[in-house]
Formats: sequence, C-alpha cells, structure tokens
Amino acid sequence: MGLLGLGLLVAVGCQPNPPAPTVRGYKFEIVRGGPFVVGQDANGDPIALTDTPPEIDVLAAEDGCEPLAIAADVELVKHPYMDEAGTAYDAWFLNGGVVQAIVPGDPKCLPDPDGLSYILAGYADTAADNGPVDGQAVGLALDERTGDTSFTPLFKLVK
Repeated sequence: MGLLGLGLLVAVGCQPNPPAPTVRGYKFEIVRGGPFVVGQDANGDPIALTDTPPEIDVLAAEDGCEPLAIAADVELVKHPYMDEAGTAYDAWFLNGGVVQAIVPGDPKCLPDPDGLSYILAGYADTAADNGPVDGQAVGLALDERTGDTSFTPLFKLVK
C-alpha cells in the first residue's frame, strides 16, 4: 500500500464524531393510574374543582432542561377521592395514556437512574379560584423508578 492509500485509510478512520443531538424526545407512559389533581387548599381542606380537565406539564429538575414542546394523549376522569381519614375531595384521576415531550439535547437533560429528572404536573381550575397555586389545585405523577408506594400515578419514561 502506498502513502496515498495509507493516507486515505487514516483519513477515513478519523472521521469526527457526529454532533450531539440538539433535542431529545421522551414518552411518559402512564403505568399506574390514580388521583392526579386533588381539590384541596393550602391547608389541605377540600375545595371544589371545575369540570375542565387539568392542564398537563412536564417539569424538569435541572435548569435549562424544561421541555420545548409537550403533547398529551391521556385519560382524565373526574371522580371523588377519599383519603385515609375519610375526607372526600373532588379529584381528577389520571388513568392511562402517554405524554410526549421534546427537551434540549444537552447531556445534563438525560434522565437520571433515580427517576427524579422529570415529573408530570397537573393544574386544575377550582370552582372558587381558591387553589393554592394561582387559584388552581395542583398534582403530579412520578417516574416508576422512584419507588413511590402512595396512590400517586406513575409513568414509565421511554426514550
């Protein structure tokens, strides 16, 4: 093999790495349903929710990893929820479906093995605009890897 052939072989073998992706897509598949947004005020007292289903958001633990776009195809059902003490609340149950999010491609935005990188949040309107966060009631769904044993809905994060 001549010098030209050796030079081509070295040049072909030394291709630069492809650039890192600028965005990543994740799917949050609901694997366990449950009460997603419960109508309670800042003191935990029951408050009425409207019949408008909650808005769904994906929250990132790491700054700069907030989703650029979100799409949700989920089953939300309004149904009373009773806690262990026997108190009844208006609630929106998240019973299944998928939420998709496009996040920045930065390596810091990759999901951590502990399941705490992303959560699904829900914001429901209250009948008297008396919820604890800007007049709304809030709730969440967690990654199944957190090991949560409460009634909180769980999702499986799929890349």
